[in-house]
Amino acid sequence: MIGQLIGGLIVGVIARLLLPGKEALPDGVLGWILTALLGVGGAFVGGLRYGEGTLYTKDAGEHRLYWQGPSVGYDLGAEGSKTMVLVYNLRAPGEIYSAFAGVDGSAYLVGGVGVTFLADSHVILAPIRSGLGLRLGANIGYLKYTREPTWNPF
Repeated sequence: MIGQLIGGLIVGVIARLLLPGKEALPDGVLGWILTALLGVGGAFVGGLRYGEGTLYTKDAGEHRLYWQGPSVGYDLGAEGSKTMVLVYNLRAPGEIYSAFAGVDGSAYLVGGVGVTFLADSHVILAPIRSGLGLRLGANIGYLKYTREPTWNPF
């Protein structure tokens, strides 16, 4: 209970910082998700991302989902990270099951936080990733959200 209150407070503060004004509160939140970004090494040309989580909406309940996607760029280091995604302009939960393109960049020593913006039509996602480790990277790619897990990132 206290964890949910603290989590809600953090989401509210981050939402206000990212998008001030009356539209600051997101339509949904993909709750703290352990991503598949745990690893050692790097990608100099391309890489893959995988993850799973739950979409919590204001008035449409909870929806389990999975994501996967390729990226092109460079990424060096090792990290373990958790991700929370703010979802804006989501009219129906089914709109999340699509591919969202974006650009990502991060650099940190020991730990850090990164925010990326992904868009598809009118729906905007703001993944907020916190991680531990050493990381330096910049890439472009997309994430595809699905109802069932799959190893195919395309």
